[in-house]
Amino acid sequence: MAAEGKEPCPRCRANGHDNKGDNLHRFADGGATCFRGGCGYYESKDGKQREVAPVVTTSNSNMKLNTAGLPLDLIHRKISQATFRDYDYVVSPSKGVDFEYANYLNSKQEIVGQKRRNPDTKEFVYAGHTDDIQMFGSHLLRPGGPMVVVTEGEIDAMSVYEAFDRKYPAVSLTRGSAGAAKDFKASIDILNSFDKVIIFFDNDDAG
Repeated sequence: MAAEGKEPCPRCRANGHDNKGDNLHRFADGGATCFRGGCGYYESKDGKQREVAPVVTTSNSNMKLNTAGLPLDLIHRKISQATFRDYDYVVSPSKGVDFEYANYLNSKQEIVGQKRRNPDTKEFVYAGHTDDIQMFGSHLLRPGGPMVVVTEGEIDAMSVYEAFDRKYPAVSLTRGSAGAAKDFKASIDILNSFDKVIIFFDNDDAG
C-alpha cells in the first residue's frame, strides 16, 4: 500500500527528531507508520496510536542459523518477492511470530552470520560471528558498476534496490551508522570501483 502523505511523527518530535515533519507516512486505510529507524511509532487504521520498543540489536552465539524460510512480500513498502530472493531475505514462522532473516556473508561469500528481526517488536538478534563480515547485499556488487547505494538498514537497502527496478545494487551497514567507518574501510576497494557511490543514511542524529 502506497503512502498517501507524510506527517510529523509525535514520538520523534517528543525526542527532538523529525525537524522536517515527514517521518510519519499516512496510508490510504488511515493507518500510519514512522519510517525513522529505531522509532517504532505507528497508528492502526482504527486511529489508535501505538508504539513499539525502539530497535534493539543483541547477539546470541547459541542461536542456530536458520536454513529454511520463504521470501516475503512487504506490500506497504512495495518490496517484491524478486527483491527478497535477490537478497536471500526470508521469513520463517516460529512460536506465532513471522521472524525475518537477513544473511551476512564474509569476503568469500560464505554465510557467517544472520540477523533475525521480530516485525512486531522491531527487535533484532544477531547469530554467528562478525569476523570479516561484509555489508548486507554485498553479493550483488559487481566491480566497475555505474552506481551503488549504501544505507543503514537491510529494509532500506532492499527498498532502494526495488525503487531502481533492481538495476543498481544497494547495500547496508553491518552495525548501523555507529559502525560505518569500519564497514567502509572493509569495502573500500569494491566501492571505489563504482562510478558513483551514494550514501543514503537516515535523517536523524545518528545518520
